[in-house]
Amino acid sequence: MDIAAVIGTIFGIATTLGIGVVQLNYGLSVLFDIPDSMAAKAALIALSVIIATISVTSGVDKGIRVLSELNVALALGLILFVLFMGDTSFLLNALVLNVGDYVNRFMGMTLNSFAFDRPVEWMNNWTLFFWAWWVAWSPFVGLFLARISRGRTIRQFVLGTLIIPFTFTLLWLSVFGNSALYEIIHGGAAFAEEAMVHPERGFYSLLAQYPAFTFSASVATITGLLFYVTSADSGALVLGNFTSQLKDINSDAPGWLRVFWSVAIGLLTLGMLMTNGISALQNTTVIMGLPFSFVIFFVMAGLYKSLKVEDYRRESANRDTAPRPLGLQDRLSWKKRLSRLMNYPGTRYTKQMMETVCYPAMEEVAQELRLRGAYVELKSLPPEEGQQLGIWICWCIWAKNKTLSIRFGRSNIRCRALPTAHVAVNRPTTGWKPSC
Repeated sequence: MDIAAVIGTIFGIATTLGIGVVQLNYGLSVLFDIPDSMAAKAALIALSVIIATISVTSGVDKGIRVLSELNVALALGLILFVLFMGDTSFLLNALVLNVGDYVNRFMGMTLNSFAFDRPVEWMNNWTLFFWAWWVAWSPFVGLFLARISRGRTIRQFVLGTLIIPFTFTLLWLSVFGNSALYEIIHGGAAFAEEAMVHPERGFYSLLAQYPAFTFSASVATITGLLFYVTSADSGALVLGNFTSQLKDINSDAPGWLRVFWSVAIGLLTLGMLMTNGISALQNTTVIMGLPFSFVIFFVMAGLYKSLKVEDYRRESANRDTAPRPLGLQDRLSWKKRLSRLMNYPGTRYTKQMMETVCYPAMEEVAQELRLRGAYVELKSLPPEEGQQLGIWICWCIWAKNKTLSIRFGRSNIRCRALPTAHVAVNRPTTGWKPSC
């Protein structure tokens, strides 16, 4: 399972970097007239790997967190820029329509298998590719989210990893998608043709329809770079954890292993771009995502099992410890059951319980220890001011030059045997005394 997760993760991230580098190369060409070449793509891959390596070696709370927050801020800035620089009323109206269409058509589109009219080419290039891409990302995304969400409740986890990202994705696709449709509807035929022929140019061509194109294109290029870097650094961290023996759940893989995986992803991306470009990336993603799609079923079963175990533990902790016969139902009314649960023993009953039950039981334990050669002191502590009833026990077993430590309640009693004669088992010990 770990091997499938490692393979799916490294190829999924490499696909993201490869597709992103092609788009970033066009952005640099627009901004600085840098030609679209393999050398430029290699330089972008090297830059991305360097930034990701610095981020992943800085840790989750420093490098990864800072870059992620900066990335989100820039992405939100782009959304607001297009929203308010374009036809705001149309975009908001279309956003509401998109939400309604999504809710209304979700089940139908989910179960639509195109049994009678199957668009093979479209499904291969979009549906199957994107599904395989998401499946390839699932192992490292799941583990990384679990890594940064430790201590959160399931409700907080669902809100932070499903609701908020879904809302952001909805805003991003709705604002930019409807902005592109608005330009096409209002006579942007050239823009539509260029986006269809050269998909990597579509986003920059859309930004060119608004003022301050140089500024918005620069922000888009930086945002695109950070989108990859924040994925690569978290992916390198998770790959390191996948392939190392961690000391505990709060530790991460050593720094050199994280650097290794960051560099390996960059080299793999460069190799696939040099062989067959985007087609090689897409085909590799589909091939590598398929094996892990079966592993996901085992992951779901494991999640269900772990949640059931957690429910059992919670139920066991909250269950009434009073004995009740098996197979019999409690016929007491809820008022009587509540009264029984809220009936706390007073001082007199507690003292009687200590004298008649607890102290004799501890005396039996002390006697058994004495039979095995231990020195035992047992005292019943009377209640003093501000204190509770209790039983004090100190027991020491002779061991040459060794200190024995016992813990009783909140007391930590350290004992050292000071022998002056041999300590025999099954007979009284004489000639030695413990210091407690």
